[in-house]
Amino acid sequence: MNTVTETKYFETEIIQEAKNQAKDIIQEAEDEAAKILDQAQNENARITRERLVEIVKAEEQKAQHELSRLRLKNKIEFMNVKESLLEHIFMESLERIEGFQDQKAEIYRTSLTNKIIQGGVSLSGGELIIELAADDVSLIDISQLESKITKKSGAKTTIKVTPAEADTIKGGAIIRKGSLSVNNTHESIFNRRKEIIRNRVHEILYSE
Repeated sequence: MNTVTETKYFETEIIQEAKNQAKDIIQEAEDEAAKILDQAQNENARITRERLVEIVKAEEQKAQHELSRLRLKNKIEFMNVKESLLEHIFMESLERIEGFQDQKAEIYRTSLTNKIIQGGVSLSGGELIIELAADDVSLIDISQLESKITKKSGAKTTIKVTPAEADTIKGGAIIRKGSLSVNNTHESIFNRRKEIIRNRVHEILYSE
């Protein structure tokens, strides 16, 4: 093999080897690119899944918040309806008592007497001033009240009756002794016992 032929042979071998190496490099590059692409796709899929989970959680929280808001709104509305009903019941009860007063029913006379006695005893008897509606003055027996309060309190009792101005007292009485007083008007008693009455009515009307 002469020099020219050898040179061409080596050139051919070198070119072929370069081509082979180029193929290998290209293949490796393609394999690496495919690997990177696959990893990127997997990462993108992971990110997408995580994002979807976040979206679902956010929507669940949003739905839960809205449900809680609606529950609170319904509870408030329900409580308002109950309170309105209770106020209606209270007003009707007071009207019934005032009805007894208008009719001068015996049940009202007895109730008025008992309220005065209870108030007088709680003030330990003595010199008492009884303030009540002008129409109720004729319903009480002062001497009887003085006797009963004296007996129950252990202190001699005298009573002075003062009719209330206009409609400041619609039923019951205010019992005074010096600077002390007991408000036993129907309205005052209702207000003092309103919470107890309210709880009882709740039990009756809304018990499961």
